[in-house]
Amino acid sequence: MNTPALAPERVEGSAILTEKFESFQGEGPWTGQRCVFVRFSRCNLRCGFCDTPESWDWSRYNPAEVSDRVPIAELVSWVRERGVDMMVITGGEPMLQQPAMTALARGLANVRVQVETNGTMAPTPELASLVDLWVVSPKLANSGMTYSTRIKGS
Repeated sequence: MNTPALAPERVEGSAILTEKFESFQGEGPWTGQRCVFVRFSRCNLRCGFCDTPESWDWSRYNPAEVSDRVPIAELVSWVRERGVDMMVITGGEPMLQQPAMTALARGLANVRVQVETNGTMAPTPELASLVDLWVVSPKLANSGMTYSTRIKGS
């Protein structure tokens, strides 16, 4: 990441989160790395096997009870306080909140950023330049979603 870190009080905007926590990456090339996970709320798909339905299923969950609007400056401070060098942005589908993702990544210049996405939305050029690893999980027919909903052409 080439963009200099901003002081937390200079980072603007907010994100809608389901949760944030410190853990170890359990998959991919950074398996075993201590990191933080920032789980963004909302999703553009409704997969039958979803492991985080609280991020989008408002028929079963009350969004006011399972998600919070968090200032980006607060998230930047929280990540820095953990002393980690890696952050995983996940969801739901975090790409629905690209401005918040961009501001968060921009505020953490010395932290590697990994994004977990369903691959239905292209990142903005700025966001793409701030992300170190994209983990794209396309949804197949067993998701219960139509082909045109889950697979996007370029």
